[in-house]
Amino acid sequence: MSANSRTYVAHEQIATNIKMTFAMVFSGLIAAIFIWIFALYGFHGAIARSLKSLYLPLPLKDGTLLTFDVSGLFSQENIAHNGSQASKGLVKIDNFLIVFPGHKDYENIKARSALLPESVVDHVFPFGSMLLNIIVSPFIPEKPIIINIKGNKKSGPVRLFKEKSVTTPINLIPLIPAGRFAESEFFAMLDSRLAGSLTSARARWSAIIPWSFLLYPIVLIFWFLILKKLSKKKTSEKFLRGSELVPYPAFCQRLDNLKLPVGFTFGDLRLPRDFETSHFLVLGTTGSGKSVFLNQIIEQIYSRNEKAIIYDVKGEFLSKHAALEDKNKDLIFYPFDIRSLRWSFFNEIRHKPDFDMLATALLQPPKEGLDKYWYDAARDVFRAGLLYLYLNDRKKNRDIIDFFNQPMPGIIAAFNSLPIEERSALKHIDGDSKPAMGIMSTLQSCIPFFRYIANQDGPFSFRDFIRDEKDRRRLYLLNIRNYEPIFKPLMTFVIDIMIREVLSLTDDRDKRIFFIVDEFASLGKLSSIFDFIGMARSKGGALVLANQDLGAIEATYGRPLLKTFYNNLNNKFVLRIEDPETSKFLSEAFGEREIIKKMESRSMSPGDFGDRHTISDQDKIEKILLQSQFQDLKDFQAYVKLGKVGITNFKIPMKFYESKIPDFRIDEQAFKIGNKQPDLADLNIQSQLSASVAEVPGPSSPESNPEPPLYKF
Repeated sequence: MSANSRTYVAHEQIATNIKMTFAMVFSGLIAAIFIWIFALYGFHGAIARSLKSLYLPLPLKDGTLLTFDVSGLFSQENIAHNGSQASKGLVKIDNFLIVFPGHKDYENIKARSALLPESVVDHVFPFGSMLLNIIVSPFIPEKPIIINIKGNKKSGPVRLFKEKSVTTPINLIPLIPAGRFAESEFFAMLDSRLAGSLTSARARWSAIIPWSFLLYPIVLIFWFLILKKLSKKKTSEKFLRGSELVPYPAFCQRLDNLKLPVGFTFGDLRLPRDFETSHFLVLGTTGSGKSVFLNQIIEQIYSRNEKAIIYDVKGEFLSKHAALEDKNKDLIFYPFDIRSLRWSFFNEIRHKPDFDMLATALLQPPKEGLDKYWYDAARDVFRAGLLYLYLNDRKKNRDIIDFFNQPMPGIIAAFNSLPIEERSALKHIDGDSKPAMGIMSTLQSCIPFFRYIANQDGPFSFRDFIRDEKDRRRLYLLNIRNYEPIFKPLMTFVIDIMIREVLSLTDDRDKRIFFIVDEFASLGKLSSIFDFIGMARSKGGALVLANQDLGAIEATYGRPLLKTFYNNLNNKFVLRIEDPETSKFLSEAFGEREIIKKMESRSMSPGDFGDRHTISDQDKIEKILLQSQFQDLKDFQAYVKLGKVGITNFKIPMKFYESKIPDFRIDEQAFKIGNKQPDLADLNIQSQLSASVAEVPGPSSPESNPEPPLYKF
């Protein structure tokens, strides 16, 4: 572009800006004038209505004006101050006699009195002429108007602007002496007989006028702001189909219109109880308000006295809600906490298939894509070991860790003692030592927690806890960050077997069993999670999963399962997301909308011709929420997506809870190094185990297939 062209464009832009500014100023002044007149008319109408409520006094022969105590001419204060004969029913103030209800002629006087005619008020307090006088009086001298006092029964309303002389209304003739005189004298004469009410009304009007001019700058400022806002929005939209961002009040109204029993409530957001079994996904970075939201869910579970399993990585929920002093209300499971319940692994075995179920729940690859062989083989070995211990009535936690910590020949010999159909695990460890060591290493990585629960056997069963419908306690599963890797397999296993147990219950949509999992990615792979999401609705199972983002979940379950996982959690609460990949995924997952946009363009030419104004419709598909909108959310702000109800912007209620009990009470004995020496009973058990292994025939012995022992299920 040449210099001359750039100069022309600059001049054209300046001329356009000048035209637009002049148009805005002119339109603003017109709007301000109309608003000013409208406001003054309102003030004038209020004053005129007060005048029209006055009662005319009755003139007496001695020149006194007779009225009654509710005529509106005098306030009660003036009567009390000036009236010394009020007790006798008659008071005189200046040229007025005021009659009280106790006077014998009160009703007669009241009946003969009449309201001040509207035509008189319009004559002495007219809006048009008074406003006109304000405008033109500095330039045009006022012409006097002559009043005809004689009166005329046929005279209609006073027409001030069509006659130079007017006739007094008939009902005012007794108050005014006969004659013709200027309007100002008529006003003063009438005002004296109305106790100064007309003067007071005009004084109020005169006081309003100067203040009314403040409307001009106020209107102009708002006018410029409105036009500026409208000028930025040069398009109008028409929604066609797709996702829709619903205003929060309308969103709440949609939920209320469903007419369903209410479940969880968060301020004005009242979720139907039926939504709870559609499960919840709560995403948000640290400090965005995720824990505040979960605390409110837990509080309402307590108020409803419903069963819940709460996975708490910080101990925050336990410290704010739990009542551990009463075992009938709450339980805690965490081997390093002195308040933890006591549990034995074999308490979860009821039938023969339970060996496979427990082994599958415990030994899952930590991430999708790892070589499954090592975990499948380790699962077979672990199952065979459990079976051997069970058949030999060795059902303590210490028995498990001791069995798998013994040398490989002892394990092989134990497996050879099992029935022939239960020896499939031998093919994994009876051969080349390198694969066998790899399998045993995989197994050992999933059971390190047994060394910390070796002496914590007890009667509790997680499966029985789920199955007992009368037991509505809350169970807290702690996993403090410092020692998370130790108990990660254990907590994953415990949650997994409870989820499986829920799926085995009879159908009952009215009951609730909540699983609240904070920092879901801190758990291992839950093999039953997708079955629970799809099938637990009829069992009353409800899942609330919270995590900072979706990246760690994708690393564990893989991209295809992540989409399945996301799509089947129908109640989504998304707070601020820092992870770009997660925010991008959510932007796509929240959906798109198809709209028609009305594109409006204006161009103004500095010449006499050339101004253009064009409008066109464009069909456009766009994302309902951009990636940056998830990243820029303020604390306690969230986007909510509830099934087919829609999407809205939601502010989490600022409701906080104080800690009532310690979040973690360390078990000192569990932390001591070498604090536990094997007692005599342990030594006897070890010697018996060694003897039994020594007596088991090897694979090459002719007695390698002994009669299998009877199962004790």
